[in-house]
Amino acid sequence: MAQNPYSIRGGEVGRSRLRLLSEVMREGTDPLLDRFCMPGMRCLDLGSGGGDVATSMAARVGDNGSVLGVDLDAAKVAMATAEAHALGLRNVAYEAANVNEWSPSERFDLVYARFLLSHLPSRWELLKRAKEWLAPGGVLLLEDIDFRGHRSHPHSLELDTTVAWYEQVVAKRGGNAWLGPELPSLLREAGLANVGISAWQPVALHGGIKDLIVVTMEAISQAIVEDGLATEDELRRVVERLRSIAADPTTLMGGPTVFQAWGWNDEEA
Repeated sequence: MAQNPYSIRGGEVGRSRLRLLSEVMREGTDPLLDRFCMPGMRCLDLGSGGGDVATSMAARVGDNGSVLGVDLDAAKVAMATAEAHALGLRNVAYEAANVNEWSPSERFDLVYARFLLSHLPSRWELLKRAKEWLAPGGVLLLEDIDFRGHRSHPHSLELDTTVAWYEQVVAKRGGNAWLGPELPSLLREAGLANVGISAWQPVALHGGIKDLIVVTMEAISQAIVEDGLATEDELRRVVERLRSIAADPTTLMGGPTVFQAWGWNDEEA
């Protein structure tokens, strides 16, 4: 099996982070789903994590539609499955699998991936395969980051350090934390038509993205130390300073620029 390129901690700790991430990203993702996710659709969520987006899709496609989430982290898949059962959702299911080695048994009206491609060395190959999984007229919908978009006021050297460490950790595993602006060209190269793009950025004075920045830093802390980017003491000082900035309602912090791109399978039925 291919090595896991994902540098962010998984399992139950990772699920808690994903809940926070989904709340922060709801402002951008919900309007995107409102535009593209329609009743009766068959949807595929690649890198579905804890299932927050899959659950949102399930509400939009209704009883005549279906949602399948696929994620490498079996612990997250188990939690997402349990949460779907608790909510009484009958139109959503999950599989634990490496998306680089997985193939579906059906074609989909919508294939979606959020913050997945920037971690994958084989992102172009996955998009080519994902295009084949689309039904005629289906849409491939992507959200991913340009991590350089982070900002703070007053300026924070600790945030600059966090951005640099994250980018290096992801790059060492074959990913690209600056991938967002490349999404349209990747979609065109994969054979999608009528490609479109939009972008937005989460910012906050309290809570929200400020908390997520701290939690993300903690989630990659092991990788930072293992990669020799910082000692545990250096890492602890940066995290403590970030936590102090996040708790101060007079400081502003902005997260990565989030790019949203889409393209259509224009083959005829």
